This record gives sequence, C-alpha cells and structure tokens, in this order.
Amino acid sequence: MHLTGGVEAYVTPVGPEQVGVVFLWDDAKLSRECVSIDQLLQRFPSISARLVGAVADSRPLGAGPMACSVRSRIADRFALVGDAAGYIDAITGEGLSLAFVSALTLGRILPVVLESGGTRETLLAYQHESARRFRRYALVTRTMLAFARRPALHRSVIAALARHPEMFSAILKFAVG
Repeated sequence: MHLTGGVEAYVTPVGPEQVGVVFLWDDAKLSRECVSIDQLLQRFPSISARLVGAVADSRPLGAGPMACSVRSRIADRFALVGDAAGYIDAITGEGLSLAFVSALTLGRILPVVLESGGTRETLLAYQHESARRFRRYALVTRTMLAFARRPALHRSVIAALARHPEMFSAILKFAVG
C-alpha cells in the first residue's frame, strides 16, 4: 500500500511475472479530470520505477463509489454475509473477514433457524450480532480512511504502528474479532 496526496495505490502479486495495481481516491476534482493510469503512476515514483518496461495486460476495470450499505442483512430464509451485507473500503479484504465472522455468527444460530423454518424472527439474532460487529469494523475502517485522507499524518501513524505492532494487532482484533 502506498499513499500520496489523496491517492492510495495497492500493488498485489497476481502471478510469477504479474502484479495488480489499484488506485483509489476520494477527490471529486481528480475524478472529473479523468486521470489515466500513467498520470496516477507519476504520483508514485517508487512504483513507477519498478514498472519501467512492463506491459499492461488489461485495462482499468472498475470505478465506484466504494462503499455499500444495506437496510437489513436478513429476510425470510435468507441472510447476507461478507461484503454483500455492506462494506466501506472494498480494497482492504474486509469482505472475506466479515464473511468469516458472519459465517461463525450464523453457524451459532443456524440450529434454531432450521428448527423454525428460517423465519425472519429467528434470523434477528444474526441481524443484531452482524450489525454490532460491522459497527466495530466500520469505526476502525473509517478512522483509518480519515488518516489516509490527511497526508501529513501518514508517516506518524504508520511509524507509530510499526513501533508498536501489538497496537496494530489490537486494532485488527477489535475490528474483526
């Protein structure tokens, strides 16, 4: 993960000779300018230098708003898990984390749900528990995104977390259990 001037870049290995590069920003002006990949790469000299001579094997594939909310995570005989149940920052892998937490929560109440035929009332325990866990995750994610939007804080926050990895672990544990 790389941060600079209101833009985040994520570089992820996807094969022996391939990396995926994802850019995220929350700047209406930047969005109106219809920036190209090359323009975004110029903001990240360290990434750009490592990609010299690389040939792109795909084109940009997405844009968004990157947050999604739901009014309810349940209906009769139906429960949403993972990012289908809402997310804030899709790039963090939160969908998987929330899916695992949701699955564990749903697994605890599933015997009661099955006995009752999966009615909405029996799924309310899942709704409440998953909403509570999502609020914890959302608090941490929104706080981290607030830091990401303030470049002057990047170094100090990352340095503090590097000096105190147990603090970072505690934050993650609070967020996803």
